[in-house]
Amino acid sequence: MKNRFSPALIFIIVMLIFFSQTQSAGAFDVRIREHIQESRTNSLDYFMDSVTNMGDGTFTGSIALSIPDRELQRHAIKTQIVAAVSTNFLKFLIGRRRPSGEKADPVIFKPFRFNSRYHSMPSGHTAAAFALAASIGENCDNYRMLSYSIAIMVGISRIYRDDHWASDVIVGAGLGYLSAKFVSYHW
Repeated sequence: MKNRFSPALIFIIVMLIFFSQTQSAGAFDVRIREHIQESRTNSLDYFMDSVTNMGDGTFTGSIALSIPDRELQRHAIKTQIVAAVSTNFLKFLIGRRRPSGEKADPVIFKPFRFNSRYHSMPSGHTAAAFALAASIGENCDNYRMLSYSIAIMVGISRIYRDDHWASDVIVGAGLGYLSAKFVSYHW
């Protein structure tokens, strides 16, 4: 289960975090948000509300606990812990404002706040879903495509529900993936 832990991926995620604080990244996030919000329908609302719950830590943790293979179960649980701790630390440290609201601005940052309104970056649901997908995917070839497909849908649902900017979801996905790699390589 030991794989190389990629410093290049860490560098990319750090650069994405810094890039998200620029005006050009803000313009990217705004365009994605506007396009998705214009595409909303009642059916999609219902579907995305259901999908987003698959990234909730309670759901991903329950899936991790229910894995019958003990070694994979321990790996999946550890990835959930690493993803949750690192995500919550970064949310507090970065302090990015969530997009919901008419005057949403992707470059408003108020770090060191306990107010969840400023906990947009990174997406915790996406990180949890990708941590679980990476843990399952690297150990079960038959479920790799399914687990990553669900994780991608969770990320899309977070943007669709107007809970996160696109760059929050990208960083969350990378963080979740790195959590699984960290556990494989260091824990």
